[in-house]
Amino acid sequence: MENIVQRLKDMGANRLMMAGGVGALVIAALVAIILAFSKPQMSVLFSGLTDADAGAVVSELEAMDVPVNLSADGRTIYAPQGRIPRLRMLLAEKGMPSGGAVGYELFDDKSSLGLTSFMQDMTRLRAMEGELSRTIQTLDTVESARVHLVMARRDPFSREKAEPTASVVVRMRGARALDGDQAASIRHLVASAVPQLNPGKVSVLDARMGAVFAEENGPMAGAASVNGLQAEIEARLARAAESVLVPTLGAGRVRVQVAADLRTEREVRREERFDPKETALRSRQTIDETEAETRADGDQPVTVEQNLPESEVGNVGGAQGNSSNLERSESVVNYEISSVRSEQVIEPGDVERLSISVIVDNKRITGADGEVTYEPRTEEELAKLAALVRSAVGFDASRGDEITVENLPFVDLDDTMPRFAPSNITEVVYRNFDSITKAVALLLIGIAIIFGIVRPVLSRLLPSGAGAGTDLEPVAMGELSLDDLGLGGGEEGGGLPGMIGADGNPTSHPALAAPKQSVADNLDMMLELRDVDGKVRASSIKKLGSIAEQYPEEVVAILRTWIYEQESNAA
Repeated sequence: MENIVQRLKDMGANRLMMAGGVGALVIAALVAIILAFSKPQMSVLFSGLTDADAGAVVSELEAMDVPVNLSADGRTIYAPQGRIPRLRMLLAEKGMPSGGAVGYELFDDKSSLGLTSFMQDMTRLRAMEGELSRTIQTLDTVESARVHLVMARRDPFSREKAEPTASVVVRMRGARALDGDQAASIRHLVASAVPQLNPGKVSVLDARMGAVFAEENGPMAGAASVNGLQAEIEARLARAAESVLVPTLGAGRVRVQVAADLRTEREVRREERFDPKETALRSRQTIDETEAETRADGDQPVTVEQNLPESEVGNVGGAQGNSSNLERSESVVNYEISSVRSEQVIEPGDVERLSISVIVDNKRITGADGEVTYEPRTEEELAKLAALVRSAVGFDASRGDEITVENLPFVDLDDTMPRFAPSNITEVVYRNFDSITKAVALLLIGIAIIFGIVRPVLSRLLPSGAGAGTDLEPVAMGELSLDDLGLGGGEEGGGLPGMIGADGNPTSHPALAAPKQSVADNLDMMLELRDVDGKVRASSIKKLGSIAEQYPEEVVAILRTWIYEQESNAA
């Protein structure tokens, strides 16, 4: 303990202040590093939020004094990992995130007192629309949905009852398109949740493709079904063509677009055909009729003969009378002629014509040095690709189908990708950019403190090397102190070793006048033989040896001075 106190006393006030300052800086740097790395690890709290939901959640978390980080696109929120379960429960209690719609929580903060019947009906309608939107968004392929309801309300003194209707706008995830089955499912889902709503009165719209799946028996049913079918056919044929080309060309190296012309009107054809050559006897009817008639005329005409005697008159009347014969023959023959009756119904939606356009990227060639080059494709390759596409989409030249295959260079996807969709590593760096910057800054500060301040100070305050603390024999003419030699970091230095006279005062020598200034400029140290005490470190001896090798003439002059001084003292 006494040695430590004595060493501290020997260091002096300046060195003690310097050591204290260095210690304070080191402690401050360590505290800053600990605080920087003691921040909680951030993890995903919510992802895929709308702008409105993200803003509401961030505002609520900031009000709760919770550190929050946002992703590059602003749709993912990060919070301390250890507090995520509790934060989710607290936010769910407040109805966050709402998914862009407000449901039955509208009735939580509102009282029916002071509300009119119209306001109550509208609140109930908004709640139903919000709940239906949330339910539709639970489907895996649906990104967002909006529901609009029109409830049935009979006007006063009206005999007609209005039917409720609904419309749904759906945005699918990625490049998916809404098909007929999904639209029918959504229609029945909405109809089941709304009283007295017929599924045919629900219209579904694909927000990205623009296809309308309207009511089945409404005025827009035909056009809506055709539009939806057209979008589905075009997407299906495009996927079929790409599935054939991608294995050969590579992902992202081909684009296929299909335009289909469909029949939009409904046509009914009825036809009946007769074949006169093909006959068959169906029935035959023959009628033969014969009729004979004889009639005697009993009425005698009034003549002169009536005045004759009776015998004569009777003979005359009996000789007169009428007779007739009738014969008729009729034959009816019925023949059956073969006939064909046909009825053809052509529904809308038949493909009348296809137009296919295919864009193919240049051929990618990697050289021996790893450099990637691009070469245009030959006409033979394009012809083969066109043949593959024809087979994949069911190409029919008789109906006027067209196909175009062109080779054009594609733009690098890295230049066209949005900056808010970075990779996983980039996302982590972006999310923790502040922490990483602080850590790097503190690390640089720590390195600068250690190598710029601590190490030089410790090299002066403490012995260094394997020979630290090694005791050497004092020189014959007296013991040298490090401060006096200027090799231990003393405050004095910069002089030239001089000649010591008999009276103990330094004297000059003509032979040393020239090298005196040179040594003073280059060595920046002073050797004195008065008031020398203490011992010499091994490192100081090494320094003296290097000086002797560098300046041999000056060292010889100093040794001559010491020898002269010793001889003077002995005399």
